[in-house]
Amino acid sequence: MLFIALTFITVGLALSLFFLLLLSLSEHLSFGLAYGSAALFVLLRLEQAALVIGSLLLFALLAAVMTLTRRLDWYKLGAGTTPTLSTR
Repeated sequence: MLFIALTFITVGLALSLFFLLLLSLSEHLSFGLAYGSAALFVLLRLEQAALVIGSLLLFALLAAVMTLTRRLDWYKLGAGTTPTLSTR
């Protein structure tokens, strides 16, 4: 009984958080952009593949961050000077 109650509470809190985040973001952004950044509705609809899709999206996000920051000189950033892109 506790397992079933915990499952319903978790799902209810996740949906409440989604709509709260959607509401707060849509005050500052367009609705489509707010909806996309609030929760990737694909993950809510595809229950069976949520782990795979979530892992792939996190991998894509990590790859994008690594690609965007590959020429950033982290040593100058840590020294307190303005960061510049290396010429390598």
